[in-house]
Amino acid sequence: MATHQDHEKEQRERDAKEKEAREKAEKEREAREAKAEKAEAREERASAERQERDESTTSQTSTATTRTSENGPKASPAQQPPSGNKPTSESHPTQGHPTFPNQPKPTTTSGEPIAKPSEKLDPKSGDMLVDPRPTAPPIVQGNAEYVFPPAAPSSDEVLAIEPNLYEDAVDGPDEQISQITYVHWTRPDGGDFIAPLSTAEVYERKGYKRGEDEDIPDLVAYMAENAKSDEQRERDKVSKERIEQHDRDRRELLQQQQNRRREQARAG
Repeated sequence: MATHQDHEKEQRERDAKEKEAREKAEKEREAREAKAEKAEAREERASAERQERDESTTSQTSTATTRTSENGPKASPAQQPPSGNKPTSESHPTQGHPTFPNQPKPTTTSGEPIAKPSEKLDPKSGDMLVDPRPTAPPIVQGNAEYVFPPAAPSSDEVLAIEPNLYEDAVDGPDEQISQITYVHWTRPDGGDFIAPLSTAEVYERKGYKRGEDEDIPDLVAYMAENAKSDEQRERDKVSKERIEQHDRDRRELLQQQQNRRREQARAG
């Protein structure tokens, strides 16, 4: 039975935990408040900077307007002749994208100029829109399917490499090594262990004594079984026998009940 001292000890532990939880909550609240104050201060500074920029922009705009009114109206862009590298829209009147007369024309990685798409493309014509060769096949208009060119044949050196057939590659003088076969080995100091069959040559060169081969489908279960003591194995054996006996008794009891019901049905 719990004594009075045990109750007091439990009460003190609960009080300590509650106090620790309150202190933790208080620290978290203070951290949140400090974070909110910092965010508010940053927002105030950003608002002040935006206001200063707006005032500066307004003053510059008013100054430029005053100078323009004093010097008189300038000629419109349409009346001024293009010169140098000023952007024009003559090459793309419909799109309105500015271009530079002295700018080199874009080309693909192969050096060919990129063809501009026509505005009157037939959706099923298969005309090329983008040519990313040689990194990717061309992108065409519509549902046209791109056919890759045939690959060049392999050289004579590649064709002469053997084995060049699947049957010859898997069939040879050495048998395939089983992945579940393990070998029992004995060290020079007397210790024993198991290792996969594929490492047998390594341990033979080291001078280890080879034992029997054993197929182990589940290595984890095998190691767990070997880690048990003799008493544990005996207890597991007895427990397994009891379970099997219980299952047999239950099946016999069910069979007797079924036979009894059949006899009652015949008698009735």
